[in-house]
Amino acid sequence: MTKLIIKNIVNFFNNEKDKIIHIDLNDKIGTVILNNIAIFKHAYMLKYNNKFFGYDYLFDKKFNDYLEFRNLDNIEVFDSSPLNWQYASKKLHFPIIYFQNNLAWPPAENWSDGDPINQAPFLIWNGFGNGPTMIEADLDNNYINLVILKYSNSVNKEIKKVINKFAYLKAILLNNKDPLTNQKLDSNFIKFITSCITFFSQPNDKPLLEIPMIFSN
Repeated sequence: MTKLIIKNIVNFFNNEKDKIIHIDLNDKIGTVILNNIAIFKHAYMLKYNNKFFGYDYLFDKKFNDYLEFRNLDNIEVFDSSPLNWQYASKKLHFPIIYFQNNLAWPPAENWSDGDPINQAPFLIWNGFGNGPTMIEADLDNNYINLVILKYSNSVNKEIKKVINKFAYLKAILLNNKDPLTNQKLDSNFIKFITSCITFFSQPNDKPLLEIPMIFSN
């Protein structure tokens, strides 16, 4: 058995004990986290390389699927405070939602790139932590402001893109074109997605809404 040793990244009084979890390296990472961690608003990163559970180490993978975990007796992990803005985009909460629903995380291929329109990382915004605490919704990539668009490419492969729905709506209303592909959108699709964006409230504890795109012929 291997010890997963969880240390608090901020321990001012040096009085918090490490949490030790005995794991089998053939266990799925998500199963270990789900069964042993109570607060998912924190981010967990490997001590020596600053890689994050749920983002760099995916929950549907086994520990043994990653070379750095193989043959280890101890795995030391830092538990960050939810108040630490540096790790706000790496919380366990969102990968856990997808793992519990047997869905792949990240939910789309552009997750690590951030929003293609407002150019900010997902789950936060540009200047997060050292600027304003509230901004306009089209600049704020909070989970509740996101949606997934999906379409088939030229070889009939399904493509999924996460976008800030308010930034996307502003963009398509300029010329009725999809800013991701530069293709003209079907007029009924524009009405439909406008309705979805205006009236649908994304729950913070459910997978993101997925909307199939329809282009104009």
